[in-house]
Amino acid sequence: MSGFVSGFVSFENLDLEGRADVLAFRQQGRCCRPREHARTVREHFGRRFPPAKDGVCRKGRTVEGGRGLLRGRGHGVVDLVLRHVDGGKPAEVPVLLKGNKSKRVGRVDNRDLSQYHAECIAHAQEGSALWVYHLWLAGDTLVMRRIDAARVIRECRGSAIPNAPDAEKAKGIGPTLTWGVRYDPRSYKLKSGAVRTQDYWRLRIEWNRVPESMWLDSEPIPFDSTAPLPSGVRFGRTVSALGEILD
Repeated sequence: MSGFVSGFVSFENLDLEGRADVLAFRQQGRCCRPREHARTVREHFGRRFPPAKDGVCRKGRTVEGGRGLLRGRGHGVVDLVLRHVDGGKPAEVPVLLKGNKSKRVGRVDNRDLSQYHAECIAHAQEGSALWVYHLWLAGDTLVMRRIDAARVIRECRGSAIPNAPDAEKAKGIGPTLTWGVRYDPRSYKLKSGAVRTQDYWRLRIEWNRVPESMWLDSEPIPFDSTAPLPSGVRFGRTVSALGEILD
């Protein structure tokens, strides 16, 4: 398969989230993964979310910088930790990456935010930000459109009550809600040949129901991990936008 040389995966063979990871590494001049910034993630979110498990690849595949292939991330929530400057002072901001398969750039088809629905909702209700970078491929260019999912949770109509597995249309959230918790069972085939079904619930946001005014970018723009975020936004439970410990 082209793109794989001694375990190395070329940029062109990465998925959209993987490409964003490599571009962030190029643009910010360092690794920006949450595993390498566990303290930052912990300070922003407290101990709500599990430690990141990225950067571990059983087949030994790597990307630029000799880093492990960012696939099957398993972070729970955070994909990257990006540098941000607010008022001239540096801070580190955890962000979520959401690749979209639609050939229509700007159309969001990646609607599931995280299976840690209660944690995300609680984080949002505290008034903290939860930045999502939606990604598309426009020709050969990776583009993004950013939005604060926490603000959507706080200001748009939604429900924190998980769908019952036997509820009608349990896998969706209904036509009147902007966000909700949907039932998402997955089946796995064991080595014995038996099939096991695991119950999951995921926080879903119907992005096409979100007011345009909530998007930070009026339209998709070339991916830039250094692009400024709004000043004075509270990014987490225990640190301010300036990185100052609050409690």
